[in-house]
Amino acid sequence: KPMCIKLLSNTSQNDHERIMLEKLMQHTRQKPGQHNIVEYFGHEVRQSSICLKFEFVHSKNSFRKDLENMTDPEIVTYMRELLKALDSLHNKYGITHRDIKPLNFVHHFQTNTFRLVDFGSAVYESHDNGIGLNTAGTRGFKAPELLQPSHGLTTKGFRRQQGIDIWSAGIIMMSLLTGQKDILSQNVDMATVDCNAKHLTEIGN
Repeated sequence: KPMCIKLLSNTSQNDHERIMLEKLMQHTRQKPGQHNIVEYFGHEVRQSSICLKFEFVHSKNSFRKDLENMTDPEIVTYMRELLKALDSLHNKYGITHRDIKPLNFVHHFQTNTFRLVDFGSAVYESHDNGIGLNTAGTRGFKAPELLQPSHGLTTKGFRRQQGIDIWSAGIIMMSLLTGQKDILSQNVDMATVDCNAKHLTEIGN
């Protein structure tokens, strides 16, 4: 059976994703693709690396191609399947992903395949695992809470953190509806601009 292998350096910080995935496995004996969450087959330790093993999911297009070619019914399907994955992750498994972006929602319309992947920034309900807000999110998809971490949102504010995922899903939907790839990162020179401050200003406007 085809698999996807992700190699992580064998450190306590990089081991976090394995812990999150194994907590997910503890909560369910899910069939492949159930709830649109990638199936995880466990891990192996090889010399100085941790090998995470997943089902292989074929993705046909880049997000830029999606913006050019996705039809209205496909946008509806994409968003429905993404929100189904988030609902299960939040309410069935008690996990907040914290890095929702197109690259982390692999999809293939022809086979009706949708999978949420990459749990390296995720947090587990009622468990302060030390993974701070400065490690979460991706430029352009970060919720306001991630743009101003000094306001005190921590892993213990779990219900509030779920909103981080919903915000990012909303940014994806806006991109799909407008055909605009970077809703919150237009003309940003990362070398000279504080992206977080710029995005906060854009949100306020």
